Amino acid sequence: MKFVVVDTESFMCCLCHVRHLLSLACIFYTGERRFWLVARPRCIVDYASWRIHKIPHSHAGVCLTSVLDEFHCAMERLSVTHLVAHDVSSDLSLLLQECTATKATTLLTYLCSIHHICTKLETMRLYRPSGRIVKWPSLREAFFTTVGLQLTVCHEATSDAEATACIFWYLTQLSKKQQNDTGRVLCSSDGQTAGPGIN
Repeated sequence: MKFVVVDTESFMCCLCHVRHLLSLACIFYTGERRFWLVARPRCIVDYASWRIHKIPHSHAGVCLTSVLDEFHCAMERLSVTHLVAHDVSSDLSLLLQECTATKATTLLTYLCSIHHICTKLETMRLYRPSGRIVKWPSLREAFFTTVGLQLTVCHEATSDAEATACIFWYLTQLSKKQQNDTGRVLCSSDGQTAGPGIN
């Protein structure tokens, strides 16, 4: 299985009042790890966002178009077949938004057709009590349930991707032993059971 674990972090610009991509982390099946911090010269990243996402002010970012190009090249170079994230729809939605804004048509086309290219797997489900949409379980809850440890760093792209990868590997191993039960936890983004399809 040629997978990539993805995590995105975003912030709300206090000038344009639009949520933007702040950082992107990927862990590929080859062991290759990539982290991109996006430089936002035309946006103001508030102090709270820098603090929440654990990014030092001295960390220099790169332009958004370079980030999107490098991500796209890595996905195609490694012929990724499975896209894994804790919340696949949110991560893809943010990337699609940024592709549209920067007119990154090649990656936009790739992401729009990704449901034909990749199997999308997520480590959570959307829970809708009383009409509200709630992410369940949270990454912290899922990590504790599967790994048995407290997740000490949250909302930082690299650590969240690492945690998601740990959960993914746990569920992958579990699916080999208990395929009938795994589908309740690991599901594709369309809600269909994905556990039995892992090999």
